[in-house]
Amino acid sequence: MNFKKYFASLTLTLAVLASSHASTCVGSIPYGLHEGFLSLPRTSKFCVYEAGEAIFYETDEFGGRLLGHPSTTPVNIFGESQALVIDSDRVPLIYELFGIKRARIYATPNSGPYEWLTRIVKRQYSPSEQTLLVINLGFDIFRLNSSWKPKDLVDIEISDIEGLINWPRLLTARLTLSQLKLRRSTLAGDDRIAKKALFQSNRDRYLGDIQRWFDLAKGTLANRAINPQNAVFLIVLPYWLDSNSADDAQALEDLKNAVTCGINEQLPAKLISFKYAPGFVTADARHFTHSAVPKIVDLPPCKR
Repeated sequence: MNFKKYFASLTLTLAVLASSHASTCVGSIPYGLHEGFLSLPRTSKFCVYEAGEAIFYETDEFGGRLLGHPSTTPVNIFGESQALVIDSDRVPLIYELFGIKRARIYATPNSGPYEWLTRIVKRQYSPSEQTLLVINLGFDIFRLNSSWKPKDLVDIEISDIEGLINWPRLLTARLTLSQLKLRRSTLAGDDRIAKKALFQSNRDRYLGDIQRWFDLAKGTLANRAINPQNAVFLIVLPYWLDSNSADDAQALEDLKNAVTCGINEQLPAKLISFKYAPGFVTADARHFTHSAVPKIVDLPPCKR
């Protein structure tokens, strides 16, 4: 690190230290590395600023976010930032439509399917009679190949996050410095054109990655007692593809078919899509809001 960058970082840290431990929220979602996957702080209560509003979080001993009425039995949900519900501390409409009144969400930003599958293998979750497995193809399609490594985007252990959780301003500074160090792309903004171009640049590989992940996941989930009697996949179609656009029709069909053939009727699954429109999209322009109205359909037949 050169002297100017070091001095700027030191100045920022000292300024934050002078006013830390104040009653405020963390500037971004705090999450870190733990045993090969990503996790929210464990057994914690904190708030996060999202689009200028305070969103409250409560987690269990494994870092699962708790939403809904405490008197009802929680449903386990595994996934990434779309599954996490970043814009609200209420049970979102999509979960309510599946009869969920209390959710326990094991998810963080940048947590791809291999990461939450690792959590399941290591039994780092509380038991539940029902499970939702969320794959958000808008992001996860790029997290299913060997080049995806969360540690390239996250360099903080969850224990370090937990040590700072009661010092939200200091934690915000730590997270900011980490993002400046590791990120090469923006964290927000309408990136639909870029995402679509990235997918089209290597479509066959990405579609093959889906098949390979499901081949691994089916056996892994069955060995962990997650079976058709108590689990369902929610496959969220990419926000960067428009079902009403003729230009996107073939890409959507290819993705749906890859998922259908990958699951091969061994676990129940539903396709979820949302309309990309004001009021349905969060401030970062890359997620759907908790109140967005989903379209829920069955998977089409596999075409080999």
